[in-house]
Amino acid sequence: MANLTTINSTTITGAVNWTNLNRFVNGTITVNNGAILTITNCNFYFANATSGIVVNAGGTLIVDGSDFTRKACENWKGITVKGNTIVPHPNNLNANSLQGTHPHHGIVWIRNTSTISEAQIAIQDMHQNTGTLGSAYYFPATIKKRGGGIVWAQNSTFENNANDIVLLPFEAAYNFGTGEDRQLSALTTCGFISSKAYFSNPSYEYLHISLTNPGKVDVSANIFTCSDSNFSLAKRGTAIKMTNTDTDILNNDFQNLFHGIDVYNIGSASRYATLQGNSMSQMYKGITLHTAPATRLIGNSVSIHRGTAEIPSYAALAISSASLQIDDNTFESTAGIYWPTQPSHGLVLQNCYTGDDARFGRGNIRNNGFSGCFAAATQIDGDNSINQFNCNAYGNHPHYDWYLVLLTATSETDYSMNKGIVIIKHLTFSF
Repeated sequence: MANLTTINSTTITGAVNWTNLNRFVNGTITVNNGAILTITNCNFYFANATSGIVVNAGGTLIVDGSDFTRKACENWKGITVKGNTIVPHPNNLNANSLQGTHPHHGIVWIRNTSTISEAQIAIQDMHQNTGTLGSAYYFPATIKKRGGGIVWAQNSTFENNANDIVLLPFEAAYNFGTGEDRQLSALTTCGFISSKAYFSNPSYEYLHISLTNPGKVDVSANIFTCSDSNFSLAKRGTAIKMTNTDTDILNNDFQNLFHGIDVYNIGSASRYATLQGNSMSQMYKGITLHTAPATRLIGNSVSIHRGTAEIPSYAALAISSASLQIDDNTFESTAGIYWPTQPSHGLVLQNCYTGDDARFGRGNIRNNGFSGCFAAATQIDGDNSINQFNCNAYGNHPHYDWYLVLLTATSETDYSMNKGIVIIKHLTFSF
């Protein structure tokens, strides 16, 4: 690397192809509107925390079989893709002819075993003009950052980035009724890996994918893993954090992480997340739903470690999330015996009652299987009225199949089994 040719800050116009290059990037590569930069079989080493790539609205960056990483003693900035947050993504994109076809949105396409590593944020989207934020109907004025760029990541690896993919609120995704509103970003068949401590801050807790109201993003068939078992629990990080996002998370694999999928603040019965066909192993907190009504958990397999005295583990925890559909999942504790001071839980419901909100109906928990030495395979905390349990199977000696408690607080750690009684109305049990 000592003899690398340097690329200083440069702007790309027109169609440019870089092939079989080893380069040191000292500054920002900017891809302008109407330009397309294709980087094939290259190795790029970025100089510092301000070095990176910016794709403006209308520009295209294709990274094909190439590796991007840091060179200096700090993590590089990463790739920023810009777009107009109040214009829907186009519905006629041709992947074989992208130049000049999307004037309102930049595109970043990572493909064919490329690797993006040791960046602050490997890829993030951003609104092209921060002075034009559109209406406040879907996005409160307190939300200053918006997205709009298009991110395609396929068959590639993201490793030891503080955040791998960050997608911000995309207003046009929720202008209902026009027939063309859409979010085109897709993250598929990629590996998201933490294999060593984050370079610039060794105590940092990795977050692989962060989705904050971007619309429906395709997140499927990826692998999320922490390959260093010596990491503290928190440093093993979170695979996916979704806030006010109705994305479907399908057929992904999660290994040895602190948090698998966290879903927060979905407030509409017509917009809900579906988590289906995912496999989780060696987890501590598998799936967390916090004020995420109508979420679907279908056909997932979640296997968790025994918890610690400070951090109980769970396969799935739902807090204030009414009208859930939890069907055909398997929840397993790998604990060989029950340890009162190191509890693990299967499914925990905390105050998942609709109250007076007529938008949400009955929750259904059906055909799920529980195995291993859980402190409680199913724990019902507080008021969980109008939830129906049918045909769930319990095996391999959990300490309790069912535990009913009166909840005095709501948090991910406050579900110790000493709270008293539970409010139950119209709960149906079928074994």
